[in-house]
Amino acid sequence: MSSEWLKGIDYPQAYPALNPTPLKLYDANYLLSADELSVKVALEDLGVTREHTLNNSVDLRSPITGVYRILLHRVQKRSSVEAVGYSQCIRSPGPRESRVRQCAKQEALCGL
Repeated sequence: MSSEWLKGIDYPQAYPALNPTPLKLYDANYLLSADELSVKVALEDLGVTREHTLNNSVDLRSPITGVYRILLHRVQKRSSVEAVGYSQCIRSPGPRESRVRQCAKQEALCGL
């Protein structure tokens, strides 16, 4: 960014532009990115088969496309957070009043 007041601030970059429909996941001529491979495995874990995807219409409002886009966003979000250096917050056991979340970086503050 070119703003003077944002100099020295780390901020997330835009997610890479990927196909908005899952049809390319099974195209033999298309090279899948790491994020797309993760989404393909997650779809298969949920029971969405190759046939489901190929029989899916190109409509952006179909259920299969919706699941694909939700999973893709989760994978992209997770990879961008890990690239910055943060890890998932873990809640330490204890009484309800004194629950504390510990993060990988000390300067990261996690709210309950």
